[in-house]
Amino acid sequence: SNEDEDDENGNKDDEDEYQISQEDIDQYRKVFDFLDEDKSGRIDKSEIMNGISSAGPDGLSVEILYELLARLDDQKGEELSFKAFTRFMVESGDGASSLIQLLSQPK
Repeated sequence: SNEDEDDENGNKDDEDEYQISQEDIDQYRKVFDFLDEDKSGRIDKSEIMNGISSAGPDGLSVEILYELLARLDDQKGEELSFKAFTRFMVESGDGASSLIQLLSQPK
């Protein structure tokens, strides 16, 4: 599909555009992998909902996951790729870091 070609050619530009460090990308990848339960490389609504229940009472993290759900609706899509997820995380700033901290805490 065209989308795949887009990913291959487009990745570099996105990273330049956002100035994301490799460290950030690694962190986002951890969160993404945590949410992507079936390891399909995309996250869907039910996976995000599960993330919300795992996130527990930490308000900001839950809020950010609800924003992620809203983003999914905006895109009229059923799933988010890692690329779209990274873009979301970069835009959400503080929310993203709270989510990352939450996931790095031992259960």
